[in-house]
Amino acid sequence: MNKNFYISLGVSIPVFFFGYALENSVLAGWASVIFGLLFFYFEVFSTRFSNVDPIGLFSLSMAFTSLANVIGIQSKGTDSENLYYLYADERYLFEASAIQYFGFICIVGGFLVAKRFHWLPNISYELKSPKLLDRLFILNLVLIWLIYQGVIPSFVGAIHSFFINIPLFSAFFLARIGASKKIRKYLYYAIIIVIILTWQAVLYSYLRSEMIKPLLFLLLGYFMGGKNLYVLFSWRFVPVYMFIIIFNNYFAFFGNQRSRIGVGQQRIEAIVSLGQKDLMEARTTGETPISRSTNFNQLSQVARLADQKGFYSGATLSYMAYVFIPRFLWPEKPLIQIGAWFATEIELGWKDEDGRYHNSINMTVPGEFYLNFGFLGVIIGSLTFGFVFGLFWNSVNFWGSDMDVLGNLFGSYLLFLGFFTIGADLQIIVTVTAIYLLFLISNMFFLRNA
Repeated sequence: MNKNFYISLGVSIPVFFFGYALENSVLAGWASVIFGLLFFYFEVFSTRFSNVDPIGLFSLSMAFTSLANVIGIQSKGTDSENLYYLYADERYLFEASAIQYFGFICIVGGFLVAKRFHWLPNISYELKSPKLLDRLFILNLVLIWLIYQGVIPSFVGAIHSFFINIPLFSAFFLARIGASKKIRKYLYYAIIIVIILTWQAVLYSYLRSEMIKPLLFLLLGYFMGGKNLYVLFSWRFVPVYMFIIIFNNYFAFFGNQRSRIGVGQQRIEAIVSLGQKDLMEARTTGETPISRSTNFNQLSQVARLADQKGFYSGATLSYMAYVFIPRFLWPEKPLIQIGAWFATEIELGWKDEDGRYHNSINMTVPGEFYLNFGFLGVIIGSLTFGFVFGLFWNSVNFWGSDMDVLGNLFGSYLLFLGFFTIGADLQIIVTVTAIYLLFLISNMFFLRNA
C-alpha cells in the first residue's frame, strides 16, 4: 500500500458509509468516483506522468464508470431513463454500488501490495539498433495482411489472440519511441498501422470497441513517450480526434444496426445514406458512450441472483479445470462463455437450436466474486486479482528502457487493460496468463538467437 491509497480511502469511505446509513446507492456511487479521481490525481498528475502504471489508469476508468452509474441511477423518471435502465433491478441498486466500491478499492490495494514482489520471470528484449524498428514496421504490415487473409486460424485460441494484437502493441511501442526520441518517422509508422487497423475495423468489425481501440493504443503510446499531457494536443492528432467525434455521433446507430448493415462496401453505403433523422432516432433509443460505461444493471442482477438463489460457491469458475489445455491439442474444448451464461441466467440470453449463444452480459470481476462468495469473496478475491495483475506488471521494466521491445509490447497490453477496467469477468486473468506465457516463450527465443 502507499499513502495515496490511504488518503483516497480515508476521504471516500465516510461518503460510502453515509450512503450505507441512508441506503442511498447514489452516495455509495460517489464514494467510488471520489476514490478513483483522488488516487489517479496523486499517482499520475502529482508525479507529472513520470511513472504511470495500469492501476493508475484503472482508477481513472473506474471513476468514470462510477460517475456513469451515478448519472444512470439518477436518470430514473427522466427522459433519458430508457438509456440507462436496461435490465437493472431497482431493489438491489445499493448492493450494486457496494460491490463496485469494495471491489474497486481491493483491486487497487492488491496491485499495490504486489509492487514489492517480483515472482514472475521478466519479459525484456532490448533492441540493439533503432534501425530494427524499420523491420518491425514491415513485419507488422505483413502480419496485418496475413490476418486479413485469414492465414492465422482462430482455433488456436490464445495464439490467435496474441498475433492479431501484435500490431496494436507495436503501434503503441512505435508511438512511444517517436515521442521519447523525438523521431517523427516512428510516429508515422505507428499512425500508418493504426489507420489500416481502424479502416479494417470500420468495414468489417461487429464490435464498436475494435474501431476505437487502435487510436487509443496510439494516443496511449505517444502519451507514455512524451510523459506530458500536452503532447496529445499536437496538430498531428487532429484527424484522430475528428474520428473520435464521428465515432461518438454514430455510436448508437451502429449499436442498433450493426447486424443489418453488412460489411465492406455495403456498410459504407448504409452509413453514407443516413439522414439526420436516422441519427437522432438512434441517439434517443440507443446507447451512448456514457450509458455503455455503466455497470449497475449487471451488478444489480448479480445481487438479485445471489439473494434469490443463494451464492453459487464457485460454480461459474468450473472452466478453470480445463482452460489451460491448448485448443490445438483439444479442438473440441468447450468454449468459455461466462458472459453468455450470465445473460441466460438472468433470462436475457439468446441461444439457438444448436446450443450456441448469441449475446453476452459481463458480470465484472467483483460481481463474479460476489455471485459466488458474497462480500467476503469480493474483498479476498479482488485483493488476489489485483495482486496477480500486479505481478504481471512487475514482469516488465516498462520505465527502464524505451527500446525494450517485448517489455513495451506486453506492457502496452497491461496498460490498455487497466484503462478498460481490466476485464469483463474473471476469465480475463486466463487470457492475460496465456498472453504472458507467449511473450515469455518469445523472450526465450530472441535471447537464444541474439
